[in-house]
Amino acid sequence: MASTRTTPGALEEIADFLASGPSPEELLQFRPSPQTQARAEELLDGLKDGCLSAEERQELDQFEQAERLMRLVKARIQAGRARRP
Repeated sequence: MASTRTTPGALEEIADFLASGPSPEELLQFRPSPQTQARAEELLDGLKDGCLSAEERQELDQFEQAERLMRLVKARIQAGRARRP
């Protein structure tokens, strides 16, 4: 599976989003771009087929880290809202 990444990675996309100063609501509504989602699906397919290069595996690991980060951020926002009267 030799595909060259032509779009920013998930971490770069999230960094750009966070640097824009999003509101809590915007954070909760954040979704990766269609290009990023397509690349993640491509990498997951490659993983299932057993044909990822070391570089692609590292890229997939970054997607997983980015997803965990955003889930944590969203959970903290929702927990903060639940504590408010």
